Amino acid sequence: MKNILLISATSGSNYKLAKEIESLLKTKEVNYNLIKLDDFSIPLYHPKIEKTTKSKDISEIDKLFQNAEGFIFCAPEYNGSTPPILTNVIAWISVKTSNWRGAFNGKSALICTHSGGTGNNFINSLRIQLNHLGVIVLPMTISKTDDSPLKKDSVSKILDQLISIT
Repeated sequence: MKNILLISATSGSNYKLAKEIESLLKTKEVNYNLIKLDDFSIPLYHPKIEKTTKSKDISEIDKLFQNAEGFIFCAPEYNGSTPPILTNVIAWISVKTSNWRGAFNGKSALICTHSGGTGNNFINSLRIQLNHLGVIVLPMTISKTDDSPLKKDSVSKILDQLISIT
């Protein structure tokens, strides 16, 4: 079975979105792990502390990324881009591990957002970053707002696409 890492950048609306996606993943033939990035204690990346920082949480999150065959990212648009917590995790994986390419290269991803607006700036900026790291990002995305509930049939079909290319 495929191994998907379902990542929520926050504990709020995007975690609720991740839980809704999780309920659909339960109906699929796939293994998955749901994590919230704010459950990990990872310092703000800075080059001066890169070599001296020893963090069990960085190692743990790297292992989760290494073992995943695909990703589902749920995060809000933050100041017109990717939330710092998500960028920070990606930065630490890319500098702190010997096989950082193995955490991303050739894997597939789905980008999801629950934002005040469409979240298009977040979707586009994360897509650029993930593509640069070698991740195959689905062209379809999942966007939710307070005024726009999740369309479970559509989401289920998008999840099927992710699973099929993973």
